Amino acid sequence: MTNGEDHWASIRTRIRKSDGSTAYVVQYRYEGLQTTATFDTEAPAIAFRMAVKAHGAERAMLMHKINPPRRAAPTATLTVAEWLRRYIDNLTGCEQYTIDCYERYLRLDIAPVLGDIPLDALTEEDIARWVKTMQTTKSKKTGRLANPDQARRAPGTSRRPILADDQGRPGGEP
Repeated sequence: MTNGEDHWASIRTRIRKSDGSTAYVVQYRYEGLQTTATFDTEAPAIAFRMAVKAHGAERAMLMHKINPPRRAAPTATLTVAEWLRRYIDNLTGCEQYTIDCYERYLRLDIAPVLGDIPLDALTEEDIARWVKTMQTTKSKKTGRLANPDQARRAPGTSRRPILADDQGRPGGEP
C-alpha cells in the first residue's frame, strides 16, 4: 500500500564532472526517505517520474528494473548522555564558559540519572524522576539542595516550566 508521499517525484539535470555529459536525476521518496535514480537520457527519466507519480515508488522501481536503494544497517540507539555529548561537541558560537557549564550539567546532573537511558526510550516519568532527584540531592558544588523552582525549568529559562502541574496540565506553576 502506498501513500501520497510515495507518489512524489521530480527531475533535475546535472552536468557530470567526469565527462561533461548531462545526467537526468529523478528524485523521489521510498520508504519515507528521499532517494534518486540517475538516467543518461531524458526520456527514461520522464517515464520513471511518471511511473512513480502514477503507481508509487516501489511499483515504479519494479517496472523500470531499478533496485531499491540500500539503507544503512540500523545503528545502536544513542543514550541521553551520548546525544548530549554530541550536542555539546558540535556547539558553535558559544562562549567557552557556556560549554563548560553544559559539560558540568551533563557530568554532575544529567548523566548519573538519565545518561544510560536510550534516547528513544526516554519517558516523561524518567524526566520527573530526574527532577525529583535534583530537588532532593545536595549539589556537589555548593552542598545545598537545588531550588525546586529552578529544577522545574529548562536550563537558561526563567518563565517556562517544562513539567506538568499537579493536575497534569503543561507548565505547572512557575
